[in-house]
Amino acid sequence: MKNIILTLTMLIPCFLVKAQCIDGNCNNGVGTYENYESIYKGDWKDGMKDGKGIYTEKKANSEYGGDWSKNRKHGEGAEIDYLGVCYIGHWENNERKGEGVLLYKNGYYKKGIFPDNLKYFTNENVEIAENEFTKITDLEILNRTGYGCASGDCQNGTGTYNWYIWGIKCTYTGQWKNGKYDGEGTLTQDNGLSYTGQWKNNMKEGQGTEINDYYMGEKYEGKWVKGSHNGKGILTKPNGYYIKGTFKFLANSKMKYYTNENIEISNEEFLKKIPSATACREGNCYKGLGVCEYLYAGVTDINYHLGYWNDRKKEGFGIDYTKTNIKRYGLWKNDTLVKTLTQNEAQKYLDADQMISDNVMFVFSDIAQTASNEKMDELRHQMRMDEIARKEAKRNARNAEWAGFNRTLQIMNSASSSNTTTTSSSSSKSNTSSSSNSSYGNGTGTTKMPDIIYKTVGGSGTTIYTHKQ
Repeated sequence: MKNIILTLTMLIPCFLVKAQCIDGNCNNGVGTYENYESIYKGDWKDGMKDGKGIYTEKKANSEYGGDWSKNRKHGEGAEIDYLGVCYIGHWENNERKGEGVLLYKNGYYKKGIFPDNLKYFTNENVEIAENEFTKITDLEILNRTGYGCASGDCQNGTGTYNWYIWGIKCTYTGQWKNGKYDGEGTLTQDNGLSYTGQWKNNMKEGQGTEINDYYMGEKYEGKWVKGSHNGKGILTKPNGYYIKGTFKFLANSKMKYYTNENIEISNEEFLKKIPSATACREGNCYKGLGVCEYLYAGVTDINYHLGYWNDRKKEGFGIDYTKTNIKRYGLWKNDTLVKTLTQNEAQKYLDADQMISDNVMFVFSDIAQTASNEKMDELRHQMRMDEIARKEAKRNARNAEWAGFNRTLQIMNSASSSNTTTTSSSSSKSNTSSSSNSSYGNGTGTTKMPDIIYKTVGGSGTTIYTHKQ
């Protein structure tokens, strides 16, 4: 499979899987639709998710299975979010609303009528106060994932708060007002983004300095208004060339241009020395594996580099390519190409590095028209098979991790009110699949959840928490 990729010389470099219906009918029927960020498998109506289906966000590592209406979670459904917190219950217009249970990995749970009429329980089914429950569950998440207020006062005071966006750790340390950044503070991300300065109502406001990860370390020092450059400032490009002047949203004025040796030059000279656009299109181009694109003034062909980065400099094995062809495989040191590799030499690096090999697989999604249909079909099939295998391994790991989920549900149900019942897997089948043997996509429009959802969140699926019908 990897040899096929290397022998293709005409590739359109797209690291986002082309959004497409990869199986079935994604207009009116049952089908599977996939893009780079997510995959949905289930019922469709008029091109929208409608009926029953399973939606997985790949990067966020979250999954929902249940009822849909016009692309929204609506009806009965179960969801595991990126923090490992599971909700089973009723949804309205993408919101948890109605009877349900929210279960944490330590076994603590809250149940009732979401979002406001809830009771809070320990993992031994002992009811406790909301503030005690919140303190314990927040600490559990913080210890397990690093997500939450790590120190200080993150409501009205000075504190440090950690969270994750698409797997990237983010940290804000500074002043807070009503649970929002307000005052002096610093925001940092693992991918190299940082901002230090003044905030107001969660937005950059006043004087501040930002290092932008997307634009490969571009730095702006100056005035901000509602999160945008607005006022006197200095914009420094990754190569050290900089612009000094008065910045305004969507417009610049009174600009002066300088080299990295502080020599003033014309705008035309400035543009010749730097790419008109340099951006990290995918991954981590700070310290990790990523894809950077370069577009130079007067040149229509965009240049890309896939490989490893250290302090935003190319380091180790990588691939240079354009929209139409692969330019070279090579080894880089401190942003300098030290050796050009043949395809056979490059293959050895791909065989030894699953991460970069997986990223190369995504290139197939926009194969140039010069490639044969046979090769396109072969690559698409192989990509689907690899993705299925990875998803199955992830699902198995998640099920093993949630082995204790059914025990907690048994405790909950054994002491619950008449509003909930515990049923065996045989009774669940009669409840959930009477009109179809499929675990999704029966097209009945009923609100009973399919077996596969319970298997997703509970592993064996032998114990099921259901609402009284």
